[in-house]
Amino acid sequence: MFFSPLEQFELIVFKPLPTVYFSITTMSISLLIATILFIFTFFLGLYKARLIPTPLQTLCESSYLFILSIVKQQSGPKGLRYFPLFFVIFFFNFIF
Repeated sequence: MFFSPLEQFELIVFKPLPTVYFSITTMSISLLIATILFIFTFFLGLYKARLIPTPLQTLCESSYLFILSIVKQQSGPKGLRYFPLFFVIFFFNFIF
């Protein structure tokens, strides 16, 4: 049996929804999982921020500062308005 290397990019429709404009596919499920993981991690890490940080708080703060320094170095002060977009895109790529 021969499998194509492009099968990994095939979108499988789990449940077609005729009344709305989208269907539940593998991509929508993986985006939902990534969103939940992103929100859950940063909510737990920064919910009760302490002066002496927990390891998860340290991870959240250092990742924030890492992306912030990259944006400042590459685009300067004018690029800081796009920082939230870059931050979210970085973590979606990191999770996938």
